[in-house]
Amino acid sequence: MWWMYLVSFLLLPFVIYFMKVGNISVTVWLIVCLSGLVHFFYTVSLSYAYDNGDLSLVYPLARSAPLFVVIGSVFFLKEIPSFMGLIGIILTVIGAYVIGLESLTINQFIRPLVMLRKRPYQLALLTAVITAAYSVVDRIGVSLIDPFFFIVLLLFVETIFYTPFVLWKKRKFILQEWYENKKVILIAGLVRFLSYLLILYTMIQTQLNYIVSVRQMSIVFAVVSGSFILNEKHLRVRLIGSFCILSGIILIGYKG
Repeated sequence: MWWMYLVSFLLLPFVIYFMKVGNISVTVWLIVCLSGLVHFFYTVSLSYAYDNGDLSLVYPLARSAPLFVVIGSVFFLKEIPSFMGLIGIILTVIGAYVIGLESLTINQFIRPLVMLRKRPYQLALLTAVITAAYSVVDRIGVSLIDPFFFIVLLLFVETIFYTPFVLWKKRKFILQEWYENKKVILIAGLVRFLSYLLILYTMIQTQLNYIVSVRQMSIVFAVVSGSFILNEKHLRVRLIGSFCILSGIILIGYKG
């Protein structure tokens, strides 16, 4: 993740050239710094949750972010979804929750919630709240500055926050990680940059709560590739979850 963030340092000279950094308002810098800090907490929180918890339990909780985004966007952005749009959002959350389960039994369905007494799953739920927080902050940011400039500055600030943590916790792995996975790092870094840039541009065109919900579509692609390419298990449950997500997205697009 840290190596992926370094793409910002490659792009920063272009931002400086096309837009004098000194001319960026104090408000924009505050938003960028706040967003970078929140993104940093997101990365650390999710990493610890995955490190110490069961993936099938962490994933559903971490993916409940759209519900918190609805609350945040109503209170801070005054964006109120339509009734059918809200139903679509709920369906995408249910779908994302179901996909992480091993079966559709009652015990499996409530297990992530029951496990909230343990720290990894508390962190997973916290990750969902943090996702909502940075989504709201980033929505405000792109209303003040072009999304391309915003994401480059964001990655730059995020790297500054993240570097001391990485040097403290993972210093001995940094060069090893680069030598073993540099191709993956470069591809993933570029794709991550472009994908979030597209999201930021979309943020200035429609309601935030719809965007975060429609982002769950990536889970459907992951399910298809994981099941048919990697031969992963629990295909029936994941297809049901995918159907819920698709239904929710259709409702958002048609009635949202």
